[in-house]
Amino acid sequence: MITKYQIFKDVNLEVLKFFGTWNSGDFEKYLQKISVDVDRESIERILVDLRKVKFDMTTNVLGVIVKLREEYIQKKYTIVHLVEDPIVTAQSHLYQEKLKEKALKYNYCSTIEYAVQLLGLEYTRSEMENIIENLEKQVE
Repeated sequence: MITKYQIFKDVNLEVLKFFGTWNSGDFEKYLQKISVDVDRESIERILVDLRKVKFDMTTNVLGVIVKLREEYIQKKYTIVHLVEDPIVTAQSHLYQEKLKEKALKYNYCSTIEYAVQLLGLEYTRSEMENIIENLEKQVE
């Protein structure tokens, strides 16, 4: 799985995008990397583009994601997952239910316009698409 991301300190936003088949080990590498990034301290909102990722339904993806999140991230963010695949949408819905139990602000949607609205940003659809397509950092 490939993970690209960028932090936009001026609007307290992190945007990340996953490509390929979901891999919990790669997700943990991303969490390890960003958990020590001092630029992330100001982040209040996160947009996660999951439109190009596939989940393997034979593993306990949600349990692993929740466990890793709790291990590496203690701060509460407003998080929006951008989805389009029905399986990813279902996984995002179940993840949302788990995070609501922990009083975290989490949503998922299928349009960039609604993601921007949920995050309280003032970008147009094309501006946000451009940001998503040109993320500067990649987890190796």
